[in-house]
Amino acid sequence: MTETNDNYQRSNALELLAADGPAPSHADKLMLYGQFVGSWDIHSTNFNADGTRTERQGEWHFAWVLGGRGVQDVLFASGAPAHKYGTTLRCYDETHDVWRVSWMAPGGGEFANLIGCHIGDCIVQEGAGLILGGWSAGPSQTSRPLLSPGEVKCLLIKERLGR
Repeated sequence: MTETNDNYQRSNALELLAADGPAPSHADKLMLYGQFVGSWDIHSTNFNADGTRTERQGEWHFAWVLGGRGVQDVLFASGAPAHKYGTTLRCYDETHDVWRVSWMAPGGGEFANLIGCHIGDCIVQEGAGLILGGWSAGPSQTSRPLLSPGEVKCLLIKERLGR
């Protein structure tokens, strides 16, 4: 079903994408990222190559998608135009027991494809060939933040969230 006018066509794709919660068959695995579902006011600190910091306020919205087998977010700085928003789609791959994670902020030229998994009490994300804000890593370089779910939640609450 679509609505049309002279300038654009709007479909119900976003409604079809949304899910009410995690897929029951893998609910425990899906909570690795599902624990963040909700809306958050954020305060972020970016550490620049020259040693300075850039502080920003913004919003981070997480939702269940794709029949509850994925979590998608929208992240943006307060006052930013929509073309500067970023999104991450995280989908559980039950065959390999990993998460496929894709970050995109096309307005800033940022793209990353990662593999996320749960090792012990840590969330581990790895990727090669990342492109983040004009910076790229070759095949031998990886991104590997090691954070436990508790540390991630603590990081989000203490350093980024105003909620």
